[in-house]
Amino acid sequence: MMSTHFRALAAAAALAVGSCGAAEDPGVEACVAPSWQPAITTLDRSVLCAWGTSSNDVWMVGGSLGVGDAGSLLLHWDGRAFTEVRTGEEHTLWWIWGTPDAQAMWMVGEAGTVVRRAGGAVERLPTVVNTTLFGVWGSGPEDVWIVGGDPGPEGGEKDVLLHWDGRSLARQPLPERGATLLKIWGAGPDDIWVGGEGGTLWHRGPSGWEDRSAEVETFYNLNSVHGCSSDEVYAVGGKVIFRWDGTSWSHVTEAEDLVSGSVVGVSCGPTSVAVVGAGGLKLRLDKASGRWFDETTEEPWNTDFHGAWVSNDGDIWSVGGNYGTPASTTDHRIGVVGYRGCAEPRL
Repeated sequence: MMSTHFRALAAAAALAVGSCGAAEDPGVEACVAPSWQPAITTLDRSVLCAWGTSSNDVWMVGGSLGVGDAGSLLLHWDGRAFTEVRTGEEHTLWWIWGTPDAQAMWMVGEAGTVVRRAGGAVERLPTVVNTTLFGVWGSGPEDVWIVGGDPGPEGGEKDVLLHWDGRSLARQPLPERGATLLKIWGAGPDDIWVGGEGGTLWHRGPSGWEDRSAEVETFYNLNSVHGCSSDEVYAVGGKVIFRWDGTSWSHVTEAEDLVSGSVVGVSCGPTSVAVVGAGGLKLRLDKASGRWFDETTEEPWNTDFHGAWVSNDGDIWSVGGNYGTPASTTDHRIGVVGYRGCAEPRL
């Protein structure tokens, strides 16, 4: 159920949203001066992932991460206001992916949680593994891949890879590497990349899964992987940012030189690439000029970001909060959402 705190914020948001003009609005001057601004700063759950179909259809997930009883978070921005959608889940949701029309959406998280939203109805699939699922991506509603595991050097579940074929969700065999898999993205059903602990990098091609970790040679966890096409894919983590050009992986040195905190998230869009992380880290590649910009000091900055999403219109959302704080050392969660564009979303 939506918390009283959230209801009050949502009511305020409906009155506070403005715009300096989106290009798709007839008769309204196009936006010429996008800027970073805080959209949410005091949500009672951390926000871990953003995904959408357009600037006016953005979905965000997260949760309380073991603090309090607020449960999971599924938040929707429709261009005017934020609305929380009830999932009935107590576990934190770590990632979300959906079809281009948003008719089917998949959310994954703690304790093997897999939630599918189709036609407005939310359904939890039977648990296949009892571990955290950190990433989900699909080429379509009948080809969905999910990754996860128990982080850290201790034992537990590792190399967790699940697949939905339109009928059932099942664990898939993967050569044992002993690493938790963190994120997954693909350009197509036979062109899929997975990043994980200790520089783990898997690729699925027409002949199946191959270990490509040696091509990046890093001890950093590859916290996120995302791309725009088969020849533009980014993998990030720690202090490194890699780019795949369709032939080989290479360091994006111009962006790495700007890194001030650990890199956690990346999103590729038609006009820009966003890289986010600890300490309010916000790096942006302007594809028109080919230049990287460090926008870390622009608000919101006093937080840790976990995920990002770039719309086709060039709007950028960055999401996070105090998700990295152990549950035993904090009495409340804070969710933060940053926005770069011309609207004025507020909670």
